[in-house]
Amino acid sequence: MREKDRLVIETAGSPGGPATLELPANGHATSSSNGANPVTRTAPKTLLETPHPYKGRLICVEGIDGSGKSTQLLLLERWLRARGYPVHFTEWNSSRLVRRSMQRGKKKNLLTPTTFSLLHAVDFADRLTYQILPPLKAGMIVLADRYVYTAFARDVARGVHPDWVRAVYSPA
Repeated sequence: MREKDRLVIETAGSPGGPATLELPANGHATSSSNGANPVTRTAPKTLLETPHPYKGRLICVEGIDGSGKSTQLLLLERWLRARGYPVHFTEWNSSRLVRRSMQRGKKKNLLTPTTFSLLHAVDFADRLTYQILPPLKAGMIVLADRYVYTAFARDVARGVHPDWVRAVYSPA
């Protein structure tokens, strides 16, 4: 839902039912469940459910290639910037550290699922360290075109053990 001085993002897939993240004009985000009462959370079950301690906000969009993730994030980025929010955009496979190795390995079919996962993990670690955490610490809104959830789905579907994938991506 869009309103004049704030952005309201409604989610349908959270464990306690629909939730709302509001980014009002003052830049302090609040969340509520079912659009009404503040979300009451129990102790986090995993590290991914633990709120980060930074001033900024992380908005992740997941989906298959060509599903419109980048387009929607670009529109959101423009909308947020037009309202004066500091925004940083980041995308999957953007690290220079492994880009060539990934392209070569894919092209020549040289990568096992585990090797592929490790290269993606290196890419993600670099991205987390230099493109995600610093803007979050600075109070920015980070728009992520894919996050660790892509790795979980892809790697496990390719036969990599789920516990191993979670351990490799645990810094997230």
